[in-house]
Amino acid sequence: MKGLTTSNQFKNFLNKYQHPSDEICEKHNCHKVVFDLPKPHTVCEQCQQEAINARSNNIVKSSVSRIERRKSYGVLTKDSLIPDDDLKDASFSTFKPNDDESANNLKIAKLSAKKFLEDAKFNLILSGPPGRGKSHLALSILKAVNEKSQGKITCMFINTDDLFFKIRDSWSNKDNGFTAPEVISRLSKVDLLVLDDLGSEATMQSRYVEAKDYIQQPLYEVLRKRSRKSTIITTNMDSEKLNATYNGKIISRVLKGVTANPKEQVIKFTSATADKRILGL
Repeated sequence: MKGLTTSNQFKNFLNKYQHPSDEICEKHNCHKVVFDLPKPHTVCEQCQQEAINARSNNIVKSSVSRIERRKSYGVLTKDSLIPDDDLKDASFSTFKPNDDESANNLKIAKLSAKKFLEDAKFNLILSGPPGRGKSHLALSILKAVNEKSQGKITCMFINTDDLFFKIRDSWSNKDNGFTAPEVISRLSKVDLLVLDDLGSEATMQSRYVEAKDYIQQPLYEVLRKRSRKSTIITTNMDSEKLNATYNGKIISRVLKGVTANPKEQVIKFTSATADKRILGL
């Protein structure tokens, strides 16, 4: 077919090597055509065109799917609020247990990631003193789910202290993308969300105080709208301090199903695990 540069030449070429057939296509009730190249074969031109259209549609759908998957896969890096640059490198492989407690907590975290990949819906709480690796494990779970689901499960990591700062900033800078309605919408839609360091603002005070309304209201709305989704919460507070800081309705949403299944839905660090920041881990 080398040298066939015009449509008329191409048509003349086809006419030379094809001719009508007596066979009738059962699907379209039309005469088939015999092509002599590369060897004689009989086809229905309408069936052939439908096959070409179907292949083209599949290619388009596959391309759109890949693009959409890349977008959802990138939510974790694009939309997360990760407070510490060192934390961005967190993964299961970089979490180094230095005692039985942290080794067991790593095991629970990996099992939780597996369940989230299987589309299980539950809240997971990581609690204990600062520096034990709660945020590290929470982000490791997200990375494992995000990587293995290839974006089918959207993941987001939000440090609550940074979030509330940005909400407060939106009062004078409404274009910062973190007005309360925008935050509620974004955090409600993601499949798997980490709320990191819940209660951190209160722990910065000399004593535990009730969180302000601008914190409580959006937090409650996010948790309410996530009632059928999975949320991971990390906190330095015990239940007594959380109850003193947040409205009971928020605590109820946080603890959804947790009290009935604490062994699988609570990862608890104690003083038995040394502060990894002090140890340089």
